[in-house]
Amino acid sequence: RTLALTSSRIATPIAGGTEASTSEPQIALPRRVAETREAIQAAAQGHDFEALRALIPEEGFTFSFGGDTDPIRYWKRLESEGHVPVIGDVLPGVLGTEPGVDRGVFVWPAQATEDPATWDEQDIEALTAIHAREDIRSFQEAGLYLGWRVGIDRDGTWLFFVAGD
Repeated sequence: RTLALTSSRIATPIAGGTEASTSEPQIALPRRVAETREAIQAAAQGHDFEALRALIPEEGFTFSFGGDTDPIRYWKRLESEGHVPVIGDVLPGVLGTEPGVDRGVFVWPAQATEDPATWDEQDIEALTAIHAREDIRSFQEAGLYLGWRVGIDRDGTWLFFVAGD
């Protein structure tokens, strides 16, 4: 509980693990969060849209700030328009980062839970795994992380996979 008051960062021992710095204690993800993350990761890497659909709750899932109503159709449309493969590349990449916590929700990447003005070189380096440096600079200039992010509630409910604001 003390960690939640002092840091939004969590190092996760999942998927090859990320090592926490010596100043940040390592905390395992709650079992249900880890199971959902692993299921999303496996479905995305396998391009299994039906498995992804089965993980999306019927209500309350955010995938777009537009008028779209079907996340799978939306992601497929983005890919057909020439975007980097959202499901095959972006989603697994985002889930491969270190998570943070925002109001009880586990969020990947951790930097999405932080003010970009506070990012240090380690944060920027971590983000280069999923963003170009020019995009990271634009987030800092905007004062918001606007990239793709994933949120899973403590009970294992997948809440969002969205980009933008």
